[in-house]
Amino acid sequence: MILVKDVSETDRYGRLLRYVYLLDGTFVNAELVRRGFAQVATFPPDVRHQELYLQLQQEARDAGSGLWAASVVAAVTPTWTPAPLPTWTPAPLATWTIVPPTVAAPPTEVPPPTEPPPPPPDAAVCD
Repeated sequence: MILVKDVSETDRYGRLLRYVYLLDGTFVNAELVRRGFAQVATFPPDVRHQELYLQLQQEARDAGSGLWAASVVAAVTPTWTPAPLPTWTPAPLATWTIVPPTVAAPPTEVPPPTEPPPPPPDAAVCD
């Protein structure tokens, strides 16, 4: 690929301005316009190929090529029918049974009181 400068290095946005040639001699910028894949826009002082571009653009328009096709949208948009969206049916609510907590029944027999354990042998007894 060969890049060729016109007058300016970059445009006002800092983009590099170059004419592009392939090694086989194809002038890529002109080929894009000829096929209708680009629209001419020139900004002085970079107008070296302006006349060529305008001629190629008119030929593309006359031929209905690329951008100049009768229906660009129909030419590039495949026919597609969306599939119907699935319907959603909520699952039935679960049935819950509320069970009251179980409470232990009070003892029916009261245990006899227990006597305190005897003091250890070395404990002091106070009256």
